[in-house]
Amino acid sequence: MKKENKMFEELLSWARNNENIRSILLTSSRANPHAFTDLFTDYDFELFVTDLLPFLASDSWLDQFGIVIKRVPLKTTKNNNWITRLVLYEDGTKIDFQISTIASFKKITNTSELPPEYDNGYKVLLDKG
Repeated sequence: MKKENKMFEELLSWARNNENIRSILLTSSRANPHAFTDLFTDYDFELFVTDLLPFLASDSWLDQFGIVIKRVPLKTTKNNNWITRLVLYEDGTKIDFQISTIASFKKITNTSELPPEYDNGYKVLLDKG
């Protein structure tokens, strides 16, 4: 499994060179300084993008982070403003990607109270503004 600094380096390098990606949040246990984490703790990333179509058209972007062994099939919400990819890589790295539109991000940041799913913790890894 990839060490955290290596994983962040790969993710941010890829995202900075992709204009479609506007923000990335790390969520769940790795974002919570009080949570127990170990070598087997997965990564939970939320990507906020201007356009979901490239992520709907192909999963080739997942290869940026290693050799994919298994991924959970595409899931979309009723209004199609987010998708998920649950991925296991050959080196044991497990990543849960949630890809949402930037409109979803603006909805979250324009409220006085964060949704309950962020109660376990979150960390902003990238914000292109």
